[in-house]
Amino acid sequence: MKKIFSLILCTVFLLGCSESFLDRQPEDTLAPGTFFKSPADIKAGLVGAYKPLQALFAVTALPHILGQMSDDGTSPYNSFVWHTFYKVNTNSAPELWDGFFKLIVNANNIIEVAENYTPKSDAEDTVVKAYLGEARFLRALAYFYLVRLYGDVPMVVARFHDPGTAFGIGRTPVDDIYRQVIIPDLEYAFEHCYKKNDPALAGEGARVTKGAALTILGKVYLTLKDHTKAAATLKKLVVDGEAGHYEL
Repeated sequence: MKKIFSLILCTVFLLGCSESFLDRQPEDTLAPGTFFKSPADIKAGLVGAYKPLQALFAVTALPHILGQMSDDGTSPYNSFVWHTFYKVNTNSAPELWDGFFKLIVNANNIIEVAENYTPKSDAEDTVVKAYLGEARFLRALAYFYLVRLYGDVPMVVARFHDPGTAFGIGRTPVDDIYRQVIIPDLEYAFEHCYKKNDPALAGEGARVTKGAALTILGKVYLTLKDHTKAAATLKKLVVDGEAGHYEL
């Protein structure tokens, strides 16, 4: 037993003295600066950016919470805010806050990559701008829910190169977030994303389309009580067919 222990100590000592053993690149993550070299790489990152939606819109998450808070199906003996209609600092559905900001962080990462990518052809430029439109839509969607759930929230529109810079960011007024993020992002998504049933979306019908961007943008204007812009936006969707064929 002593021989085995001594052998282990010697091995650890010898390995510990080797700089090559300690100076290793991470093997469980991909560095954005070296991985994203093609539109296919950007798409791979974009697919990952969608992931928080699975948890956020699970039947026990956002649909359940908003459903409970909008009707009489509540329990006075339950401590959850969506059952009691009484919001407290210790329970304000933090999983929604965390999930939507994770979606924003993911989107910001892809936005930076796509904006810094130099297309090699016009066709490639169209593809990358579509990916950028999808990422900006995801960011806008996240903020649209956050401002309606929590009011003023931190406005983060750039990638965190240093995680430490995420601390201490104050809240931005709701109106500024609508004007500077939500509406411009949705307008960009409408301009550059593919239409419904575009061949580029074959087998990938869950991706963001021009129709999705117009739909949420119309809802944004309805939320802001700007009925004129809401009507004009939704007319493009249902009447003019600018995003493909949709009907009421």
